[in-house]
Amino acid sequence: MRALLSVVLASAFWCGGGLSVLAQSSIPQNSNQGKNDNQSLSQVEEKIYTFKEVTTKVAIKKRVEPSYTESARENRIEGIVVLKAVFSSNGKVTNIEVMQGLPYGLTKKAMEAARKIKFVPAIKDGRPVSQYIQIEYHFNLN
Repeated sequence: MRALLSVVLASAFWCGGGLSVLAQSSIPQNSNQGKNDNQSLSQVEEKIYTFKEVTTKVAIKKRVEPSYTESARENRIEGIVVLKAVFSSNGKVTNIEVMQGLPYGLTKKAMEAARKIKFVPAIKDGRPVSQYIQIEYHFNLN
């Protein structure tokens, strides 16, 4: 009864042009915000890179394995949960999307485990950047 993790850095599905996600920044959007700079954060776009676009790929430091739910065990559910996520420049796993799921709470367990992954962000032009990663969790009862 264990789940195995595979992190796929080179997925053809996401090798197209980089996409964008909103990230928090303290840069004011216009000069009228001078008085309230400390009161609110504005949003700026941060590019999310594919594995081909970065100089140094994401380096996984710690992986957390998801546990089986009791109902999945009772129903003898096995298979693979495939997630697409952003390994962000700030060291957090964000924007998790389910590409292939499993019933009885196994997809939720996989997403919870993915959020706990510790990693060193990808590098481009000497600075940390966000990168798309495909994560696979293999659930096997053996």
